[in-house]
Amino acid sequence: MAQSVLVIVLDGVRPDTLRAALDAGHAPALARLRDEGGAHTITTVFPSVTGLGYVPFVAGRHPATAGIPGIRWFDRARTHLRRGSHSRSYVGWAMRYFDADLHADVGTLFQHARPSFGAMTMVAKGLRKRDWLGRSFGWQLRGARIHFAKGGLGRWLDWDRDVAGRVAQHVRRHRPRFALTAVLTPDKVQHAEGQESPRLLDTIRIGDDMVAELRHDLEKAGRWEETRLMIVSDHGHSPVPQHDELVDVLTAQGLSVAAHPFAGRARTADAVVMVSGNAMAHVYLDAQRRTRLGHDTLTGRWGEVTRALIDRESVDLALMPLGDDACLVHAKGRGDAIVRWRDGRYDYRPRDGDPLRLEDGLTGLDAAAAWDACLPTEHPDALVQIAHIAAAARSGDVILSANREWDFRLKYEPVLHRSGHGALHREHMLVPLLVNRPVRGVARRTVDVGATAAAVLGVELPGVEGTSFLDM
Repeated sequence: MAQSVLVIVLDGVRPDTLRAALDAGHAPALARLRDEGGAHTITTVFPSVTGLGYVPFVAGRHPATAGIPGIRWFDRARTHLRRGSHSRSYVGWAMRYFDADLHADVGTLFQHARPSFGAMTMVAKGLRKRDWLGRSFGWQLRGARIHFAKGGLGRWLDWDRDVAGRVAQHVRRHRPRFALTAVLTPDKVQHAEGQESPRLLDTIRIGDDMVAELRHDLEKAGRWEETRLMIVSDHGHSPVPQHDELVDVLTAQGLSVAAHPFAGRARTADAVVMVSGNAMAHVYLDAQRRTRLGHDTLTGRWGEVTRALIDRESVDLALMPLGDDACLVHAKGRGDAIVRWRDGRYDYRPRDGDPLRLEDGLTGLDAAAAWDACLPTEHPDALVQIAHIAAAARSGDVILSANREWDFRLKYEPVLHRSGHGALHREHMLVPLLVNRPVRGVARRTVDVGATAAAVLGVELPGVEGTSFLDM
């Protein structure tokens, strides 16, 4: 019988949160998966946010170099977004352009492993309309009403319960080779009420109930042994009691600034700020220029503005790309270092400090060794993630990752964020992975999830950047 792969995303659930729920007996179906297949802690992508964090699951690619550098970004070159503000925000109606914004060479499992199914996924390249739950105008209108309503969390929970039932029904009837579905409420509950909210456990139970129903149906149909089930998350969470509004920082420097929801100002702005998560930001300076600023310009003509950004208390790491194969990494009080990459090898060269706290300079590391070197630190997988975000032409001149207990956006949020994500530090980068079959090697990154699914299905994804970890 042909193999099938089901991927369920518990959006925003941290490994320690899921482990505690399993140990306490609150999610028996998920605990059974852990006992039979295994539980692992892997790293997600930077920025660690919903939407682009799903690209690895279906394409095995890092989203920044696949064309999506953030949940919001600015097309400085005006080569893709040719009209209007030349900016994109997937928080709203522009979500429908997500697939078109991916580079043309990005392939997905939805395209290569049919029939496929997707539910509550922003990336859906290759999905047929009838196989994409959440695409219709009715679903989007329902989501918008809940999003902007006061006290909408209870309705979000009802939404996810409805989705879970529909997913199980679709898998039972149509038997997709590949399916990706998301339980969205863990992220929403933590943003609104924090990680201590009792409703967070309710959201995990929704995922547990869905797994239990899927397993029951697959076992009854004699298909469980041919199904690979992977439960994963796209990012973590951490408390954000302090909010730094970057637009105000740049305005204080005498600049005109464009940012969501007033991105239209980018037509004439001096600077553009695009925040994701809200703990990371792309900052584009001299925004009317069509090419990225070099380091000499950032530290020369724009030096005062750059310093006003990178040495703020809210900023943990500031990344300044140096061409196509290097990036300057700065941390206030920890100095600067250079990250270089070429032909799948990564170097870390301290210049006048050690911003990533890797202690020694590292040279010639492959992707696996780079992951091993960074995993115990405060910035898991930093070398590889910095390389991908800095190499992306759509990224900012300055890329900021927030300190713990900080984010970069306060105004115009429908819900004040009590917990957030997006940064490169541990709480945001580490995510859980449960599998119903033991792994063969080492599960490291979310791009490995897509690579594994492709291997199980016998599919060749173009440009895949992950490594399979399952015994077939």
